[in-house]
Amino acid sequence: AAGEKLGDLEGRVSILSADELVSRTTGGSPVSSAEENHGRAARGTADEAYDWNQHPHRLRLAIDLVRFDEANAAVARHLLGKTVVVDDLTVAADLHTHGAAGWRYVTKLGEVIESDGTLRAGPLTAGMGLLSRHAELESLDQQIKDVDGRIATLAAQIAEGNASAKALEEEQNTLRTALYAANTQKVELNSALAQNNDKQNALKREQPLLDRELQVMLDQTGKLKSEELTLVELRTTWEQKQATSQSFVDASADRQREIAEMLRAASEDLTASRVAAGQVQEKQLNSRQQVERLTAAVSELTQQLERVTKSMESVTTKRPNVERELQAAQQNEKTLSAKQTELSGQIETLVAQVKSLGDIVRELTGRVESLRGEHASIESELHAVQIKAGEQRVRLESLVARTLEELQLDLPAKYASYGENGGEGYQPGEMNWLEVSNEIKELKEKIGRLGNVNLDSLDELTNLEEREKFLATQVTDLTDSKRQLEELIDTINKESSIRFEQTFNTVREHFQGMFRKLFGGGKADIVLETELEDKAGHVGTIGPDGQTQLPIMKRIDPLDAGIEILAHPPGKKPVTISQLSGGEKTMTCVALLMSIFKSKPSPFCILDEVDAALDEANNGRFNLIVQEFLAYSQFIIITHSKRTMQIADTLYGVTMQEQGVSKRVAVKFDQVDSQGHIKEEEYAAA
Repeated sequence: AAGEKLGDLEGRVSILSADELVSRTTGGSPVSSAEENHGRAARGTADEAYDWNQHPHRLRLAIDLVRFDEANAAVARHLLGKTVVVDDLTVAADLHTHGAAGWRYVTKLGEVIESDGTLRAGPLTAGMGLLSRHAELESLDQQIKDVDGRIATLAAQIAEGNASAKALEEEQNTLRTALYAANTQKVELNSALAQNNDKQNALKREQPLLDRELQVMLDQTGKLKSEELTLVELRTTWEQKQATSQSFVDASADRQREIAEMLRAASEDLTASRVAAGQVQEKQLNSRQQVERLTAAVSELTQQLERVTKSMESVTTKRPNVERELQAAQQNEKTLSAKQTELSGQIETLVAQVKSLGDIVRELTGRVESLRGEHASIESELHAVQIKAGEQRVRLESLVARTLEELQLDLPAKYASYGENGGEGYQPGEMNWLEVSNEIKELKEKIGRLGNVNLDSLDELTNLEEREKFLATQVTDLTDSKRQLEELIDTINKESSIRFEQTFNTVREHFQGMFRKLFGGGKADIVLETELEDKAGHVGTIGPDGQTQLPIMKRIDPLDAGIEILAHPPGKKPVTISQLSGGEKTMTCVALLMSIFKSKPSPFCILDEVDAALDEANNGRFNLIVQEFLAYSQFIIITHSKRTMQIADTLYGVTMQEQGVSKRVAVKFDQVDSQGHIKEEEYAAA
């Protein structure tokens, strides 16, 4: 084994010369002092805790000058872990004398001083002597024996560690099995205790109600006894009154019969009289109506005769007037015909005049349009002149104002002063306007370099200071708000974690009991995965001490943790949830759902075909679980199972008797007889 390790190391380790090693590790430039070796030397000898910086020599650790795989790190450290590369033999001798004990020193020429003081010199070439080769072989044999011993020791330690790990694993499995059994027993005891507590609490809650009902019943019994005595007295009094009244009723009945006979005879006579009177009145009414009709017909005929007579008289009177009007109309027609002919000639004359006047109007319109265009052009020219005059006036006023403001010179007053006292007025003198313009330009540049005077700078400074104070206050408020929000978030997270763990533990206990009820045995559990394996850690590697490193586990927040469901139905111990059948998966989900529902029940619950994958036995267990919750919840179940329909109080069906028209049908099971038909009284009531 040692030979295979050395051969593998010889193939993997790249041995370099001392100069190449120094140049590669230092980037091509040799190190001048031991202070520059401090980082590498300190890292290479951290386990020996020896300070090489106390020596002024240049040195390198041989372990830092080779490349090797991590799997061969232990062999490389064993061969080169205590080897130091120095410049010459003098330095090696000095370090062997004054340095740490147990180290080997190698020079650049291949000279070696072993840890026991043995000196090996001479080039490592093919011309070296047999004695040196023999000594080297002996040294290698000794090293191989040491390595074999080390490997045997490590193998024994590994075997011992594996045996210990196996024993610990068996013990862990035993403890885990015992823990599962204890948890199962705990859950059963907790379930039994919870049931007893529920029954006890129910009895305690019912006891005051029963006491109050008993007291109410006793009070009602006393009241009923007193009412019974009162009713007995009233009964005696009413019986006496009833006897007196009965005698009076008998006498009244005899008198009533006599009066009834008299009334019957009188009624017959009255009926006969009423019939005769009715016949007479009917005849009288018919005669009266006939007389009224005849009278109305006579008056109507008289009026018609009068109207016809008047019409004849009026027609006879109007006939001469109509003849005269007809003659006058014929005469007017002749006159109008002559006048129409005369007017037609006048109209033709007027049409000719209108035509000539239209030509004149069109000619005058053209002249007016041309004059209007000339007038518009003149107005536009006048407007432009007025605008220019206004601009010149504004410019003059601005120049006068600037002159008065900048030069304190009133040009209008100065110009007027030249014409006072018979003067000739202002006379422009000779001036070099080019120099004046240059001077003006130079002055404007100087004014421009001075810049504008900001008179509002102090106000702006005050505003900026106030703004800075306001923003500082806002920053402080935001910082405080952020801190308060962070504290609130931490508080909410802590409270949420606590409540989540409490609810999780409650659901876990319910789930373990619910699973056994649904499956008729077995065991199940839900585990909160609050620890995860750190993938970044070195798992399964061998440390410096030769021991296998265990995986590093990190703790995570319960709110972010996953939940693992462990389900072991009776007679099965599946490894994964995929090994369960469809019905077993459904039953496991139902157990978890009902456990959550039991921890915090609601008044209503809707289940949509949860029993579709269940057989008859499991369907019966599911129905029993549902019936346990009917005391405080109402279930609406959508199902095709007859067993589930049998536990319902009301059955609702949807049918389509007509195409495209759905109809709901509801049936209560207490309305159905043993043959499955609706009872007649219920059908009639519906």
